Amino acid sequence: MDIECTHIKPTPDDEYCNSCGLGEEFWQIYPQCPAEPMVVRVRMIGKKYKVEGQIVKVSNGQSIPDNEPVFLIRAKDKLAILGIKAYRALCMEAKCTEYQLLGLDEIVSDFQQFADENPRLMKQPGSTKGT
Repeated sequence: MDIECTHIKPTPDDEYCNSCGLGEEFWQIYPQCPAEPMVVRVRMIGKKYKVEGQIVKVSNGQSIPDNEPVFLIRAKDKLAILGIKAYRALCMEAKCTEYQLLGLDEIVSDFQQFADENPRLMKQPGSTKGT
């Protein structure tokens, strides 16, 4: 039986969904049973974390506890790339693993690609005042 995602886009050629704004790569389908498939939305945060109701580290399956603060920088933030590069420099200084440094390089590359492909979406931090 073919299982189709219920992620509806305005047209098949559109990259993002009208209702949620996410690209199709953020959807995974898990069959609950052959008769009644269940669509579960799994959002990746880079390649290191995923959201399945909770934020989970992919490499070890551990959830981030609800009482642990989390900080998120979005790709549309005009200062995001500079911030990630500054964090990478701190990681280098602290002699972090190659795994960490390469992961940050990949994030910078992904953010740069987003910025290049979506210049009109780029925003000054705080410019939308939470709206």
